[in-house]
Amino acid sequence: MARRLQRNSRRSNGSTNVSVLSLQSHVVYGHVGNSVAAFVLQYLGFEVWAVPTVVFSNHPAHGSHRGAITPAANIIELLAGLDEGGWLGECEGILSGYLGSAENGRAVLETVKRVRTVDARIPYICDPVMAHEDGFFVDSDVQDMMRELVRSADVVLPNATELAFLAGQPVDSLECAHAAAEIVRQTGPGLVICTSLPLPDGKIGTLLVEDETWLVATPKLEGDFHGAGDLFSALFAAYHLADLYPGGRLGLAVSATYAVLKATAEMGGGELALIQAQEELEEPFESYVADLLTGPPAAPVDPKPPFPR
Repeated sequence: MARRLQRNSRRSNGSTNVSVLSLQSHVVYGHVGNSVAAFVLQYLGFEVWAVPTVVFSNHPAHGSHRGAITPAANIIELLAGLDEGGWLGECEGILSGYLGSAENGRAVLETVKRVRTVDARIPYICDPVMAHEDGFFVDSDVQDMMRELVRSADVVLPNATELAFLAGQPVDSLECAHAAAEIVRQTGPGLVICTSLPLPDGKIGTLLVEDETWLVATPKLEGDFHGAGDLFSALFAAYHLADLYPGGRLGLAVSATYAVLKATAEMGGGELALIQAQEELEEPFESYVADLLTGPPAAPVDPKPPFPR
């Protein structure tokens, strides 16, 4: 079933497919970082230019892994090649995730600046991957670098722990998350999404704060899901680039994420059942609608956005 984005791509080769530069981790086994984001975006019809910030055999949560952090010089070299070929200026969205090192973060920041010299409207979507509910898993210099990236981003997608760090205050309720998101918005990004927000009645919330505030609540799924945040950030990037209204982007991204996570749970958890549940990326079996908490009511739109497939 072919779908096309309503807005046209700027690519010089005549393609209508929108190009996304994605800078995050790569694993050989499993689905985290670009190993999930590239598939999701390509499945939905986007061109993806995937640059690895680390190359690992597998997610470190398995207890051991091999591989290495990509040297920043290598990332800069790859991006310079895109620039020399005339392609970097045709990028229409930038997505970043796990950095691996502060130096890689600086390479991402310079890339954002370079792309914006061509078109200042190009959105930068930053998933500040650095912590989970049990604490941080990156060094302090990477944490500091994330603050810089967040200030340059248009969209930021922290989990509750990361949002608390970025805002400098606890995030242990819906009200606290809203207040923290507004603090982060004052530093630069216009749109902040808090994921993995515990809600009453055993539910998990995803809160979007822009000029309007939207919330989606889903049942909590038990188990570990490697790459769940990377999956959500890729899905939200797709819907963001499709120019849907904020609540529509949020509801569709959460619905597709939940569908894949539920399929993963049914298979025992761990690595995402991304291939087995790939049809859920476009047609989730359950629809979770975003509730408007503050702001003017949005005009109704087609809940199924046209993707460039």
